[in-house]
This record gives sequence, C-alpha cells and structure tokens, in this order.
Amino acid sequence: SIGAMIKWRGVEGISRYNYIGDGGQRLFDLVENQDGPAYATFEQYFDSGLYGDGDAAGANIIAAYQESAQKDFIYGNEFFGSSAWGQIHYAGDQDSDGMWNRNGILYFYSNTLDNAKVIFDNGFGGSGGDTYFQPRFDARNNILWARTKSWTGNIEMVFGKFSPVIMDATTNLMQSGTFTITPPILGAVWQDGTSEGWSNECDLICQWPLTVPLNTHLYGLTAANYLTSTIQPYDAITMVPPSGSAAIDAGTALTGKPLSYMPVRWQYSVTTSALTPRVDSLTIGAVDQTSGSVGIAATPIFAPGSGTYSSTQSVTITSATAGATIYYTIDGSTPTTSSAVYSGPITVSTSETIAAIAVATGYLNSAPGSATYVITLGQVATPTFNPPSGTYSAAQTVTISDATAGAT
Repeated sequence: SIGAMIKWRGVEGISRYNYIGDGGQRLFDLVENQDGPAYATFEQYFDSGLYGDGDAAGANIIAAYQESAQKDFIYGNEFFGSSAWGQIHYAGDQDSDGMWNRNGILYFYSNTLDNAKVIFDNGFGGSGGDTYFQPRFDARNNILWARTKSWTGNIEMVFGKFSPVIMDATTNLMQSGTFTITPPILGAVWQDGTSEGWSNECDLICQWPLTVPLNTHLYGLTAANYLTSTIQPYDAITMVPPSGSAAIDAGTALTGKPLSYMPVRWQYSVTTSALTPRVDSLTIGAVDQTSGSVGIAATPIFAPGSGTYSSTQSVTITSATAGATIYYTIDGSTPTTSSAVYSGPITVSTSETIAAIAVATGYLNSAPGSATYVITLGQVATPTFNPPSGTYSAAQTVTISDATAGAT
C-alpha cells in the first residue's frame, strides 16, 4: 500500500486515542512544518549574505527554529497494521528541507503496536539523509510487538531505518528475542536474515559510516526499561491485556514537563466503539484491563453454604453472570485463572474451605467468594454377633450386623 493513515504538517501536534487499521505505507507521517517555505533555513542563512546582517535578519531564523525544533505527541493509540512497514515517520518528504523538517522531539507513549516492523523512520525522501538536527524520540510505556514473517516464522523489528535514532526509553514491553540490551544492540532477524539491531540499508547515498548495527543512541538500556514477554500481552482483537498479562501495572508514571501535563485519560474500546475512561495509568499499552468492560462478573455463590455438617456434602458453585467460567481452590487460597475450572458438584467429605472467582468476556473478574465446611461424621456402631461368644456342642452359623444404616 502507499500513502499514510494519518499525515501531519502542522506544529505542536497531538494525536491520541485513535484506532488505526491496516493499509497505509506508514501509520503516522509527521513531515514538513506548515509555513516552512516562508523562512530561510539555517543553511541558507549561513551560506548567504544574510549572516553579515547580524540580528537584522534574525526573525525568520527564530521562526524557522521554533517551527522545526518543536514537540509532537502521539499517545494512547492502537496500531493494527501488518502492511505498514514504517509505523512512525518523523522527518520530511523532501531531500533538502533542512529546517522545514521535524528537528524536535516526538513524545511517544502508552501506544500498542501490533505487528511492529520499523517503529521509527527519521530519514526523508528515502535518501537516508538526515534532518538538520537529529530528531529525538521519547518512548514510554508502549507495547512494541514484533511482526512475524508468515513464510519463515521469524520475527523482524527494528527501532530505526535510514538514519541513526536518538531515543530515551522507559518501560516499553516487547516480545522476547526481539533484541538485546547489551551494545552492540542486536535485533530480531531482519530482511536479509541477519540479527542486526537496525536495518543495514539506505537508499541512494548513506549519510553516515555504514555499520551493523547502525551508530545509534539509546538511553536507559536496562532490563527494567526494556521489558519482554514470551506471551502476547494483549488480545489480538480488542488489545485489552488479559488477566496475568505482563503489561498490567508494569509501566512508570509520567513525570516532568511536558508529560506530567499530558496524562492518558481515555482509551478506545473496540467492544463499545467509543472512548472509555482510562482507569489504570500504569498498565503498558493503549488500553488497560478495564477497556470495554460492561461491569464486574457476579461473585460465585455456594450451595449448600458454609456450615457444620454430619455427613459428606455435594457442593455446587454458580455465578449470576451468564457464560462465566468459575475457577476454584479447596485450600482457602485466592483462586486465579490458573486454578481448577469448576465443571460439576464438588464432594466435601472432610473439613475444608472452597474459594472461587467468576471470569466472563466483557467483564472484570469477580471478587472472590468462599464457603467453609466443617464435617463432623458420627461414630459407626460396633458390629454385633449372633450367636454371641460362648461354648457350643454343635457347629454354629454366625451372623454379623451393625446398627448404623448403610454401614459396610
């Protein structure tokens, strides 16, 4: 496919809470700033006689700088895009735009990228050239789940293409085996079958000494800031993290200017096709575990209930939430979705506590319910013999009986 799903040529842009589907060559395309042609670039300024005019020619230089070295924000977005090879393009479309291009900082946080391939493309015109200043990326609390080649089964994902990346990163969650955090940073198997951290190609003329991996600058290269999981931490359709997901509460709070003023307040729910409040700000990705929920599953109830019984009991567990799956334990511990699944009455012949939760699609997990059973079985009567003990002059036929009904 060609084109971009979302293209932005303005300044100080904010793109948030979008559901972005498949189809574009790029998902987000942030390129030349508006009104850029009206200003002389720094290169033009120093290469012309304007430099000799000193401050008399400074207004256009200041304007160019303000528009070029600005901030942009992309957060809370759900990216579905297996055909989009360049998820985020942050530079320009022309080969010699200079200060018209994006030379500032892109704040990229709380997004979920499904089938991520090239996360950041900060070259322009496909030439491998640089912008006047090197753009920076501040990436926090994102799920960056690598694309898997259907014909080989290999994962392939790179952080940058065409130009070195300068990036600060905090608690991003990725698929295990995507890359290493020990320089040189080795990434997933890429198009040419090598394990490089970055694509080793550039179109036309390479503007830097070509090395593998490329000379990149990543900050915060620690296991705490680059989290990994072997299990996909979100539902492939709704992007909601399931119970036990590595994304839940694994993020970090947005602190400092300007991010402390730009919290993630909403999320797009695929279930309801609407924005819903973001409840858990520390869950990594575009949505938290409450997205699309229509309520909380009903707490399980037990029949018979807690009590002291003189005989073995057959206990049934039910939930008022239709279609709920019930998970239970018999030692009183709090059940999880890894506990036993209730499928029929439970026989209780000794004292024990049964605890259970209900789990249903579109609902938050129920609060745990429990019931305690004390079983005090009576003493079975001593068997009696007939005839009783004694001395007899002939053979006897002895019968044994017991007064306890049903005794064997």
